[in-house]
Amino acid sequence: MQWTNLSEQTVYKNRWFDVNLADVELPDGRHLDHFVIRLRPVAAATAVNDANEVLLLWRHRFITGSWGWELPAGVVEGDFESSRRAWVPLKQVPDMIARGEVPAATMAAGLLLLRHLRLG
Repeated sequence: MQWTNLSEQTVYKNRWFDVNLADVELPDGRHLDHFVIRLRPVAAATAVNDANEVLLLWRHRFITGSWGWELPAGVVEGDFESSRRAWVPLKQVPDMIARGEVPAATMAAGLLLLRHLRLG
C-alpha cells in the first residue's frame, strides 16, 4: 500500500534545501499534510594515493559541538558536469590519484563506493 503525493508547495527555501508541504493521500483515501525536506544534490570527492591514504578534511560541526574527519564535498551548482569539473585540481595534487567524484546523499555512501572501487 502506497501513499500518493498529490501536490507540494514550497513553504521555505534556501540554497541548501527546500521545505515543502505535501497533500498526501493514504491508501484508505484519507488526506494529510506532510512536510517534505528536499535536499540539493551534493558531490563528494574521494582522492586516494598509492598508499591507500584518503584525503579528508578536519571540520568542526557547531550543531553537535564536535570535530571530525570528512570527505571534501559541496552542493552541486548548476548541472552535475559543471560541478564535476570543480574537482579537477585534485588530480594535480602530487602523489594523489583522483578516483572519481561520487554523487552521494551521505559520506557513508561515498566511503562504501570508495571501498568498492578500490577493493572490487
